[in-house]
Amino acid sequence: MRLNDLLFAVRVDQPGQVMTEFQTAEWKPGTRKLTYRDLLQDAVFVVAIGSEDEAWLDRLAEALRHPRFQLYLGRRANVPAGVLKIQTFAGQDPVGVLAQLPWQASRWYQRRSRRQASMSVQLIADAVLLPERRADLVRDAVHSFDQKHRQYSFRPIAVTKVQLANPEYKPAPTATAQDAFGQV
Repeated sequence: MRLNDLLFAVRVDQPGQVMTEFQTAEWKPGTRKLTYRDLLQDAVFVVAIGSEDEAWLDRLAEALRHPRFQLYLGRRANVPAGVLKIQTFAGQDPVGVLAQLPWQASRWYQRRSRRQASMSVQLIADAVLLPERRADLVRDAVHSFDQKHRQYSFRPIAVTKVQLANPEYKPAPTATAQDAFGQV
């Protein structure tokens, strides 16, 4: 699969919260079953994809701008909250790009942290992009998209933190000697 050859990194700008959803499903005629699913809400991720083949990356960007089918995140009911912001950065690796891009968290989330000049956010990438970090394995390298026989193998990833400037930063007011002791 050609998609497995891409270099991949994701930055967690806003971790979000887990919400549990339940559904009643009729899985056999006359038999209903209650199912529970955990969904992530109010999360913001910034993704960078890299490849030596610039034409392949251009085709991927075009496919994301004009998808043939509705884009969704995990389940068809979970669509992106807005239009994807797609930028290209020629000749840069995904981790370098994510370390430079401004913090993309929602404005209300940035304001919540307004007393902090910078934020430390998690960055998860293919292990080859973070060779100095300890690698873990995730089972998400696709070998088959066949609905009856989907197959995945393991892919090494690594995790690090990056510091990003907070555009909503407001330093705490400083007390003066006059404020502390009153009028003289």
